[in-house]
Amino acid sequence: MVKGHYSAAYIGKNLRIDRISSLIVSARRHQPLSQAVLSLADPAGEVFRAVSVSDRVRIHFGERDGDAATWYGSVTTVQQAGPDQIEIGCVGEEQPLSTYLITQTWRNETPESILADTIRQAGLAVGRIDKTGMILPHFVAANQCPWEISESLAGTCQRQLGLDMSRWALWMSSTGHVNWGDFEEQKPTLPVIATGAGLIRHQPAEGNLSESRIETFLLPNLWHSQPVRLKDQRRGLNELRRVLAVEHRIDQGSARTFINTGVENARI
Repeated sequence: MVKGHYSAAYIGKNLRIDRISSLIVSARRHQPLSQAVLSLADPAGEVFRAVSVSDRVRIHFGERDGDAATWYGSVTTVQQAGPDQIEIGCVGEEQPLSTYLITQTWRNETPESILADTIRQAGLAVGRIDKTGMILPHFVAANQCPWEISESLAGTCQRQLGLDMSRWALWMSSTGHVNWGDFEEQKPTLPVIATGAGLIRHQPAEGNLSESRIETFLLPNLWHSQPVRLKDQRRGLNELRRVLAVEHRIDQGSARTFINTGVENARI
């Protein structure tokens, strides 16, 4: 447990875990699923026996008397990580984007209406879906999940209409709505990570297609596809950047958020 920070997990119907040795919650733009990994002491095997694959998971983490977040998902793995330790792997509640399979034909529909239809079929709420200005005379999904369909639609728009789709992504927002487009999820307060005010380490990108990595104190509500302002006095930077990947880590020694920014090259 880190002084000033906390993490707790609720698994299945009755299990509550307060003593988590380490917690990692991570997500990346252009990838369909967020993930969480919990490591904890379980010398008697009680948690190992109580947890099953597909159990629902709710994880609270953040600052005591400060910012906090809740991550929702389900268990994918439960395994021994040492003589007295177990590790529980989980995927986020956006899982239907990669598991719900659709076989369907659409005629004379826009890419955005096709994608919105697949999101609803998967049982998820539709958020902001940007318009492409394109109508597809014929589009077929053959046993594909919504994320695969979004990738296919993006490829079609890029090839047939010449649209630059490299920055378009499909993701579930903090409100539980699924978005598609080249934009950020705006929050009431813009996070500012500055030298002397939260910036612990900044490793700049080493090439045009690589990513910068920023280490800061825990920002539990920060997610990918959100903007941050980076003020690095050492390098003379004062820039607004889109978060491409985020990783929250809490263990017995520290509580940190790691952020990746840079060029989006998913379809370059």
